Amino acid sequence: MSAWVLLRGLTREAGHWGGFVEQLAAGLPGARILTPDLPGNGVLHTETSPARVEAMVDSCRRQVAGQPLCGPIHVLAMSLGAMVAVAWAAARPQELAGCVLINTSLRPFSPFHHRLRPPSYPALLGVLAGGDARRKEAAILRLTSRIADPVVLVDWVRLRRVHPVSSANALRQLLAAARFRAPCRAPRVPMLVLNGAADALVDARCSAALAARRGLPLAAVRCALLVAAAIAGSTLMLVRHEVGDRAEAKDADALAYVTAFMTGYTTLDPFHANDYADRIQAQGTGEFAAMFKEKKNEIVVQVARAEPTEGAVLSAGVQRWNDNGSADILVATKISTRASDGKSTIESGNRWIATTIREGQQWKISQLIQVI
Repeated sequence: MSAWVLLRGLTREAGHWGGFVEQLAAGLPGARILTPDLPGNGVLHTETSPARVEAMVDSCRRQVAGQPLCGPIHVLAMSLGAMVAVAWAAARPQELAGCVLINTSLRPFSPFHHRLRPPSYPALLGVLAGGDARRKEAAILRLTSRIADPVVLVDWVRLRRVHPVSSANALRQLLAAARFRAPCRAPRVPMLVLNGAADALVDARCSAALAARRGLPLAAVRCALLVAAAIAGSTLMLVRHEVGDRAEAKDADALAYVTAFMTGYTTLDPFHANDYADRIQAQGTGEFAAMFKEKKNEIVVQVARAEPTEGAVLSAGVQRWNDNGSADILVATKISTRASDGKSTIESGNRWIATTIREGQQWKISQLIQVI
């Protein structure tokens, strides 16, 4: 019997999973589902929140150790909870069979203004300050959901009143998240990254960057109505990855990586041109790495002078696997640019053949050709 550990994020607790625990149980018959709280939240709200993610791992492991488990442990975690999952996988990989990481961000893969979107700052400051429980929870709900049922707010207010999280603990959790860095080595534990494209708190590009830098599969969700179904579906996908057909899993891994890479490659931020170039160069090998290194300074200048763009992958498919273990992926992309009038959007499409190869635990791009 497998076990699933569910971890929530900043100031959230087990009760905030709502009906999802039952949905997951229905999708994984026979699995044992555990919902431990991070110190300072939920039933542990009287404890002091650690200012280090690694200490949160220790707390979760102690809670799980007290449960009768006889199968592999999977972790499904959101935001700060996903950082705990990454740290757990790095410190004790033998304890975990897989992780699903939802709407999270890691240093140094993403800049701070992506990890915590500036428009959310006023609402977060209001939450950290003293005040009415309903006002705080309403602010959090606006940041994290577009069409939540009104009963959700009622439940969240009740949870805050029963298990109040102190402002000091909230600040410690925020500090822990801000200072946490991705482990130097790619995880030895299978991982799946999931994000919501319209997340108002954490920029969706953070998940894409994590997936690209670590060669992890990425599932993006654009419609809030489908989030619960996507989480359950992605969770089942991870289970199938462990026991299913290896060739299909290999195709899926390569496609997920190239999709994440091309999304980042076609998304330009002129205010962070150097970060863009460093991020792309880190994912290169062979011919692509040599070409990018040679033209890096020129590329930085071009990006700095360009208009901001938002890239998206419309479709991708494996064209063939090569004798050296690399895969040629045919990709169709769309680039959206805001017109100079600030009102209309200009869109353009391109097709590419991206050759990707796995080096150790990380996928990389060895060749990138635009198809005319």
